[in-house]
Amino acid sequence: MPAVILHQWERSPFCAKVRKVMSHKGIEFSVVNYNGLLGRRAAALSAVGQLPVLDYEGERIQDSTDILAFLETRVPVPSVVPTDPRSRAMAMIIEDWADESLFWYAMATLRMGDPVALAEHIESLCLGRPSWERIPVGIVVRKMYRRKTPQRRPRPAILIPGP
Repeated sequence: MPAVILHQWERSPFCAKVRKVMSHKGIEFSVVNYNGLLGRRAAALSAVGQLPVLDYEGERIQDSTDILAFLETRVPVPSVVPTDPRSRAMAMIIEDWADESLFWYAMATLRMGDPVALAEHIESLCLGRPSWERIPVGIVVRKMYRRKTPQRRPRPAILIPGP
């Protein structure tokens, strides 16, 4: 089996997506968590500086969508995307919507409306780390969500050819 390492935030739905696909495909992998202040180290893993990042037999792939496309080429069975072109296009639209819109709506909800959920979110980002890290991580998370959520704009619609 190939040497596969997933660099992740445990809390990230994007990282969870990659974990679930690799488990579904039967890919053995190890995980490196960047919880708490270890998250600063994640910036050095890719040009974008975000997780997940996958190391697969010496290749490094960043972004959950790109990772899944890569895994489909390396381990095509069992597939996680439909083979029918129309269904495949619809699956890609739904995946893009979930990543680019739904996720940020949830983050905006945490930032704007529910201080208890935000505190739990920050706590989970610091799992396994010293308790003092919750304060600086909380400051960074609040600032990041304030900065990122207003910038999110829907992508243009992708048209699916008719029958």
